[in-house]
Amino acid sequence: MESNRNNNLIIISKIEKYIEYMLVILLKLPRTEKFNIGNEIKTSMYDMLKNILLASKVDRNKRLQFYNLVDSNIYYQRICIRIMYNNKWEYVKISDRMVR
Repeated sequence: MESNRNNNLIIISKIEKYIEYMLVILLKLPRTEKFNIGNEIKTSMYDMLKNILLASKVDRNKRLQFYNLVDSNIYYQRICIRIMYNNKWEYVKISDRMVR
């Protein structure tokens, strides 16, 4: 992973922007879906951020386990977003790029 000048992983800032973007989308969900699939996505996003932060603190040879957890969280979120997209939830505008 690349690092910036402050020795932080670049992916941390990208994940923060992704979480902000997704929270705006999740706020537009109806109440029942916001608390069901919305909570699942939020929990997965925060777990992903936590694992990235942990990976940045451990030795390089032990990072693969954390990166695999992050990868599985991303895949899980894509599945949840695809479900929202396939259900044609008109009030949530999700780009086609995110679904693929």
